[in-house]
Amino acid sequence: MCREIVAHDPDLVLLTGDYYTGEANKDGLLQEGLSPLEEISSRCYACLGNHDMESMEVIKRCERELQAVGIRLLRDESCVHTLKDKKIHIIGFDYVSFKNPERGQRILKLLEKNPLPSDCYPKRIGFVFAISSFFLLLLSH
Repeated sequence: MCREIVAHDPDLVLLTGDYYTGEANKDGLLQEGLSPLEEISSRCYACLGNHDMESMEVIKRCERELQAVGIRLLRDESCVHTLKDKKIHIIGFDYVSFKNPERGQRILKLLEKNPLPSDCYPKRIGFVFAISSFFLLLLSH
């Protein structure tokens, strides 16, 4: 699939997590699978899904293997990606359970900490959570 993505020369590639599960929990699998994206890694961003956060070992593996391919992992942080003459604000959230009563407050604090730059269009792209301040939202599970 990654070879096909590269062949289409996309403007952005946003990876929404769950790279490792109980069935596929072995060093090197993520790096091997995503290696074709190295060619366009400056346009690739990732966040972690719930399965990626099951242990520190899996979190560290995801961080290490995404970095090895050159993909920027956004863990409750943001960046601005310039696309042609437009700037796009991208926020990557770590997974927080819908059952967690602090989920909403955590997201609002993150948005306060990562204000939308005035020169960005569209408003912003967010990973994982549905909030009305996003122009485009990608959900993963």
